Amino acid sequence: MIRVGVALATIVAVVVTSAVRPAEAACSTQHEVDQISGAYVTTVVCHGRTEKDDGGAGPGPGGPSHLEPRLRADDDLGACLDSVRVPGPPDPHANDLGVLDSILAVVPPCPAAGLGRVRPVTVATGFWARTPLAKPEPVIDPHEPVTGRDAFLVVGADLRPTIRHDTPLGPLVISAVGQPSVAWGDGSVSSGEPGKEGGVHPDGAIRHVYERRGPVTLTVTVTWRATWSLAGESGSLPSLRTTGRVALTVREVQAVLTG
Repeated sequence: MIRVGVALATIVAVVVTSAVRPAEAACSTQHEVDQISGAYVTTVVCHGRTEKDDGGAGPGPGGPSHLEPRLRADDDLGACLDSVRVPGPPDPHANDLGVLDSILAVVPPCPAAGLGRVRPVTVATGFWARTPLAKPEPVIDPHEPVTGRDAFLVVGADLRPTIRHDTPLGPLVISAVGQPSVAWGDGSVSSGEPGKEGGVHPDGAIRHVYERRGPVTLTVTVTWRATWSLAGESGSLPSLRTTGRVALTVREVQAVLTG
């Protein structure tokens, strides 16, 4: 288990009920944290009698306590952010620089981690950053373009994917749209319409006319923009990019007059 060096300012209740000892099967112990004072309270219920110990205000098992995050492995999530309760008051400035939010943007919270109210936008941004978006696999029609004639591009990627994830806050839905930009390899650059991957001759919308013959490397960059919805909230996500390339040889066809 890797310890993440940041404390949480939010105090939430953690309730665990267990048998005290086999000889005292009729007794149970309940541990919780008072949300107002932050004190660690132990309640013992034995033979119908209830005894409660708030331990005073000092440090130690009966004093103030708080949650600290821990990074741990998870069978479903791969890695997730959990929490443990430690004695002592929380550091009110622990997350001033957004350290916890930065971690949650990369690592999702573990189910029932007790990290307080994790913001849906943080969870959405973290999953979006790890989404394997389609890499362009560009195809040119005709495969060997000819000078003076239109060469048509097919991006070779789904530019309108809908991405779904199960999260501790419920189902996350991300709707993405990719806009292709093409560097044709001869110094020319053009952009396609968002969500449209072009097409073959004669109706493809992404086309180019080469003026010189020879080898070129065509580069397609897709800029992805997306919106998300989770737990009754929604918003926009930071743009991402994927890139694909293809090597081509531009041919030149000359007319030959025969007499």
